[in-house]
Amino acid sequence: MVRTMPPAPLLDLVGAPLADHADLAAIDRHPWPDPLDPGRYRGLREKARQLHTQTEYAVVLDINCAFFLRCCELRGWRTSTWIWSQREFAEALMDRYLEIRWPLPSGPCRRRENTRTS
Repeated sequence: MVRTMPPAPLLDLVGAPLADHADLAAIDRHPWPDPLDPGRYRGLREKARQLHTQTEYAVVLDINCAFFLRCCELRGWRTSTWIWSQREFAEALMDRYLEIRWPLPSGPCRRRENTRTS
């Protein structure tokens, strides 16, 4: 996602990677990170330090507690009706996003089966 700093102290979303693509193939083509890659954050501290000390960029921690918001940002706000008008796309995007955010070694996130016996 691409953000800019407007005159007010907020960040505006100005680019969404799936804004112009509302098909399931676009979700598959998107360059998602490998959530289980142990080197995913390699060099991040140095890059953050370099951005902080040598550029005018802000270094921001995105805790990402807003699952639905992040999916909307991937799709873009100008096409906000997608969530109810393109249900199959919306479900596929949310499923993929959850796979990236909360990966399990055995595969995508799935509801745990109740293993208790009465």
